[in-house]
Amino acid sequence: MRSNLNILRRDAPRPEIPVRPAILAFLEATRRERTTMTQKGYRQRLLVFADYCEERGIGLPITMNTFTSLVRVAGRACLQRKEVR
Repeated sequence: MRSNLNILRRDAPRPEIPVRPAILAFLEATRRERTTMTQKGYRQRLLVFADYCEERGIGLPITMNTFTSLVRVAGRACLQRKEVR
């Protein structure tokens, strides 16, 4: 009997997310931990990297850990928006 984890073939393309939204979510989630100047420097460098990835068609593979992290970040963002309102 085959495990459900073996449904995807090894050579099948894996789903990916674009790099830019991941970078923007990271910067938003961690902005309080940096000074304004550091935040601007990180943002500039990471967005140049995002441009590089977009030009070459590079994305982030979606794994269970990636999915869990995205849900966690989205949940925090929703909670912060509710506190502001």
